[in-house]
Amino acid sequence: MIISFEAEDSNDFHLDGCGYIVVLEVGDNVRDLGNVGLNRENSGMLGSCPEYVELLNVDGGLQVYKMAVLYDNDYLMTFFTQAGAHDEKVEQWLNDQAESMPRKELRKKTCPYLWYGSPYHCNGEI
Repeated sequence: MIISFEAEDSNDFHLDGCGYIVVLEVGDNVRDLGNVGLNRENSGMLGSCPEYVELLNVDGGLQVYKMAVLYDNDYLMTFFTQAGAHDEKVEQWLNDQAESMPRKELRKKTCPYLWYGSPYHCNGEI
């Protein structure tokens, strides 16, 4: 049996309406990620309110943080970055988030940032 998918198929999956995957590398300024909606004025990634942060163990002893930030009800951005790739403050923030309080407590914090010019506060209940 041969199955083919055409580009015009209405069931095609696209990330552009739902969120993208961002890979942060050594040297990236995580305090100014305005190009992905986390602006400098609110400390970029450090001012965000992630839905979750987890530390993943990858083959060969490599560890990677996976972080998901919900921008609104429909748009979730997923970030990946290698553990140890950033300065001490950023690494501590990532570690604290990965081992942090239950999600309900995290969501109660107010963490404003601007995304496409609109203030967003993640202080709702789960």
